[in-house]
Amino acid sequence: KTAYEIRNCDWSSDVCSSDLKYYPSVESIRNWIKPVNVQPGILEDMFTILRDQVPNMEEKDRFVTILLDEMTIQPKCTFDIGTGKFVGLPTIARNPKEEKNNDNDDVALANHALSIMVAGLGGRFKQIVAYYYTGSSFDGTLLAQEVLKIIRKLYSIGLITKNLGLDMGGNNISMLNALSVNVSR
Repeated sequence: KTAYEIRNCDWSSDVCSSDLKYYPSVESIRNWIKPVNVQPGILEDMFTILRDQVPNMEEKDRFVTILLDEMTIQPKCTFDIGTGKFVGLPTIARNPKEEKNNDNDDVALANHALSIMVAGLGGRFKQIVAYYYTGSSFDGTLLAQEVLKIIRKLYSIGLITKNLGLDMGGNNISMLNALSVNVSR
């Protein structure tokens, strides 16, 4: 059982009371993960975790792929008390072409979340290493720069990137073009 399941357990059940001694409280879990920085962008703490795992990997397990995946989110701006910052604005700039065509002076909220993961080609692991909030369209050259930073970071800890896994959405094609990758049907 997870700590969440135990927290919401039917206290009259013997199963709940007998399992409680083996699980930390939800507050303890929050305190343990509090130092981990999970602000949008490249997640440096995840690279530290990966770096510590690399010496235990076999040589063939050090080949990785980078996976990019985007999902639609509900546009919303909220204030994060913990960081003292507003959350919900794009963290990658909008596409300059779209910017010129936008007569609306309002602040555009993010309506997509983009995650970048690294996965082993030989070994069985997958770890998110970056995420961003974006608008419907964003500057592919900025994403290309971020992907190159991630490839360099992976190489510096002993992981060798062999390929990128992504769909052929317009934002990804823009990024591939910025990397001088020929994209055609």
